[in-house]
Formats: sequence, C-alpha cells, structure tokens
Amino acid sequence: MFRFSEEINWKSPGLELNDVGFMQMADRVEQETEISYFVNKPVSIFRTYSVGIHQSNNWDYAMNYENSSFFFTSAFEFLNKWGVAPSVHYGTDWLNTRILRGGQAVLIPAIWEGNLSAHTDVSKKFFVNLSASREKAGENHFKSSSYEATATVIPYNPLRLSFSLNYTKNQDNLQYVDTKVLVTGTKYLLAHLDQKTLGATFRIDYFITPEISLQYYGSPFASIGKYSEFKEITDARAKNYSERFALLNPIKMGDEYVFGSYSVHNPDFTFNQFRSNLVFRWEYRPGSQIFFVWGNERTGWKNESNGSVGKAIGQLKDVSPNNIFLIKLSYWFSL
Repeated sequence: MFRFSEEINWKSPGLELNDVGFMQMADRVEQETEISYFVNKPVSIFRTYSVGIHQSNNWDYAMNYENSSFFFTSAFEFLNKWGVAPSVHYGTDWLNTRILRGGQAVLIPAIWEGNLSAHTDVSKKFFVNLSASREKAGENHFKSSSYEATATVIPYNPLRLSFSLNYTKNQDNLQYVDTKVLVTGTKYLLAHLDQKTLGATFRIDYFITPEISLQYYGSPFASIGKYSEFKEITDARAKNYSERFALLNPIKMGDEYVFGSYSVHNPDFTFNQFRSNLVFRWEYRPGSQIFFVWGNERTGWKNESNGSVGKAIGQLKDVSPNNIFLIKLSYWFSL
C-alpha cells in the first residue's frame, strides 16, 4: 500500500506559542513531501515492512532559501517479531540564520546522518531496544555519535520495569560563544566545542488494581563541554569554508580569555541534573481521579570541563535537592 503526503507550513517572525506549548523556531516556511510503501502481511522472512522517502525545503519568511533535506526511512519486522529500522538523511549546505543569535546568516556545510535501531519481540515479558546514530558534516564542521539501549521487563502483568542508558559525543567547529559590540564594529565569537553527554532513565509502573496505580520516573543526566580554537566570523557566506572565519589566539587569564581589547568568560561547563517523580493515582469513581505527586530535582553546574560524565553523575549526591509535593483532584460530572 502506497501513502503520499504533501505539507506546507509557515511561522511568521513574531509568532510566539511557547506560553501554551513548545515551538522550536519561527520565521520559517517549510515544504515537505513524503512517499512510503507499507506491507502489513507476511512476505518471505518479514511479518511487516515499510520503506519511504521524504524531501523538504526551507526558507525564511522573506523567502530567502535556507536548505533542503532528503530522507530514506525503513522498518522491517521479522516473523519472530524482532525488528530493525535503518534510515539515512542528507542535508544540503545550510544558510543558518540562527547560529549567531540574531546576527547574519552563516553558510554551513552539507551533512550526512545514518540511524539504525533494533528491537526484540515487544510482546514478551522481557525485551530490548537498541539504537545508534552517526552524523558528519563536510569540512569537519560537525560530527556526532549517539547510542542508546533500553531494557524492559514485566515480571507479572501489573508491574512494568524499564531502564535505559544513552551516550552522545558531539564536536561542533562553529559553536556560538559571545557577541561583542566594539567601536570598530560587532564581533561574533565562535569556537570548537567538544561535548560528551551521558544519561539514564528508570521507570516503574505498578497497577495495584485497575483503579489504583503507582508510577516512578528517575533520570540522572550529565554533560561536559570544552571549548577551543576560538574564531570570529569574517565572511559568513564565503565559498570556501576556511574563509568564513579567522582563528584567534587569546590569552587565558584565570577564568577569562583575553582577545586584545575585549575578553570573554571561559565557556567550558559541567552540567549535571537528576529529576524524579513519584505519582500515586486513585480513580475513586469512574472518570474521577486524585493524584499525589512527589517531585525531586537536583541541578549542578560548574565552569570547568576537567572531569568525566560518569564522575559528574556521581557528584549529584552532593547537590542540594529541591522537593515539590502536589495534589491534583479531578471530578467527572454527568450531564
């Protein structure tokens, strides 16, 4: 069975919806086309499978062309209910209007991305999901590797336990640092960012009865970023990548990098956080529920990048916690 979709959407520069939801960016016009082929009956070694291609074009609201993207997606489920889903993405050179935080648009090299996910039989009492992705842009502008593993066990029907672990390593050659307004003009400072991120999530869902349940969510997270190779934008749209910026040689003095007549604070960071929620739900009458919630949060930040992400997660025990207690009551009225 073939499926086809065509979509055009636009967001004006002044659109702001974050008070009622989440919106990543405005000042954008997008066109998307997708064609897929789906088979929902057994064929050879497959129980079901699908393949698809996706294409998109992007402009800013003044219809200045930004970039195009092309995706190949697929998903295959075998007769034993195991599955794999490989995909490939290619993005053309990108006129990034946001990299300088309100400054001029910067031409970014094209990027390739490959993804692969796999899972065992999700109808079993124990199943595993694995995923990996790799991104790389031209001129060594950007590269990223990401891995995630999730294991779920259902000892008996009312109880479900899940644990996931994820690790990401990013290297971005043009990471924004600061903007300096000087007598000689405005300078946009960027640097090479080497970032490592480690996170884990643990979930428990326990249905004591169909009307009473207990749920727990806990997630420690740490990210470390180290900046080097400071540079300033010289010709943001130059044909040659190396001509779009000029390398700088600052002097490090304590927590400051001094660039002659101006300086910036050391942007290195170690960020760690733990968030958890414990929710007790009771449906005391059909459609009416009461919730008791305990939220626990620990957030730490240091202006350094000397440790490891594993060590940063371990340091969360020394961070003072914030606790939130909530009660929510809902009542179903019949009319």
